Amino acid sequence: MGRGKSKGQRTKSGRLSRSKDALIERNPPASYILERRELFAWHRPTKGPDGRVGEIDQDICDGIGQLHALGMFDGHGIDGKDLRDAGRFFGEHYWTRYRETAPKTAKYERRDRSVSQYLGETAADRRFDRMDLALTGYDRSVLMSLVVDKAWGDEIVPWAQSLIDHGLAERKKFRRGVVRFATADDWARLLACVRALCVICDGGMEMRRAA
Repeated sequence: MGRGKSKGQRTKSGRLSRSKDALIERNPPASYILERRELFAWHRPTKGPDGRVGEIDQDICDGIGQLHALGMFDGHGIDGKDLRDAGRFFGEHYWTRYRETAPKTAKYERRDRSVSQYLGETAADRRFDRMDLALTGYDRSVLMSLVVDKAWGDEIVPWAQSLIDHGLAERKKFRRGVVRFATADDWARLLACVRALCVICDGGMEMRRAA
């Protein structure tokens, strides 16, 4: 009998349309993405490097993005978007830099990056190294829990989820499932996280050459 005709918008020639709306129709977002969009429907996505406004999913796809969307990185002397982007860069680049050694050593300890010797260091590698050297102690561990430990899934570290639930509740928004209540310890972790983000924003900058 053969395969049935695929559903979806079609062009005048009868081919399946490649337009954005048609692709969304054929591949609808998962339910958790739709819920997240509804929870943060009030948020206006931030602008990208080229000045264009991005998609809301890019802003709220992770814990650090949701904290930023709720204004929890504002008022610390550095633009909240810059803090978010620095944290995302650190988390995304961490496993690239440590991919051969990280699983074999204890959490949060700096490791030998000999893997870079044969791959060749990039500007991004050197930026990460400056951030890595600047981070220490408790603040480092809190930031790591947010952007490294939970980097490969949609789960958000509990202390951040509590603060996100708190911020959403202030806007009369409640996610499905168990809603967490923020404690004094959660707020202390947020301050430690902000301190770490400020450190890597500053530490990630290249040293100016003397004239």
